[in-house]
Amino acid sequence: MDDMFNTLLKLGLGTMVLTRERAKKLVDELTRQGEVSKGDAQKLLKELVKKGEQSEKELRREILRLIEKIMKKFDIPSRKEINSLRAEIASLKKARKKRSSKK
Repeated sequence: MDDMFNTLLKLGLGTMVLTRERAKKLVDELTRQGEVSKGDAQKLLKELVKKGEQSEKELRREILRLIEKIMKKFDIPSRKEINSLRAEIASLKKARKKRSSKK
């Protein structure tokens, strides 16, 4: 599920998040144009980065929620469920082998 999550972010959903580099370019441009004073630039940059990080966290939570909803809707087993079934199969094979060796 982590691979799917990362793939979705790389496909463009992650571009909604304001990166530090993009925020810095924006603040530098606003400072250059005189829209923001140099003193306020750092404060604005920190605020933009913080909001970007919050947006990223919210986006990640929403994507995970949607993936889980889709998996449930299509009755797709989780990795945990598959591993549990594998362990059960291995246990049954071991028990069958034990019984067949006693015969």
